[in-house]
Amino acid sequence: MGIMKQEDLQVLERHFIKYYTFVKSQYITNFNKEVYNELIGIYTEYVSKKNNFSHWCSSCRVDLIVKLYTWYISSQPNGKEWEKAQIEKIEGKKVVTPIVEVIKQEIVEIKQEVIEIKPIIKVKKTRKPKK
Repeated sequence: MGIMKQEDLQVLERHFIKYYTFVKSQYITNFNKEVYNELIGIYTEYVSKKNNFSHWCSSCRVDLIVKLYTWYISSQPNGKEWEKAQIEKIEGKKVVTPIVEVIKQEIVEIKQEVIEIKPIIKVKKTRKPKK
């Protein structure tokens, strides 16, 4: 359906991290209604007027991301180079995904709890049983 407008390409660039984290880790974060509206607008303008995507359906949101970015990468003249450039931006920045930060914080909290635990059970010394 033609070459993408610059402002639509900027939307794809802004949300590429969602596609990247799904491909790498099988999860998507921060996919709110505004993001959905931006991406579905691009999808209906360039890929297909008809769609069965719903903001309320998790698998639909994943399908939208995968189909939209796969379409762009495979159909646009510079799609593969664009994808490589986006990945280099992400990996060059050493982007830490939100889930990693949550896990790191939980580990710190667990370590603090372990340090604070004091033994509360006292073992009584008993005599050896008679033979």
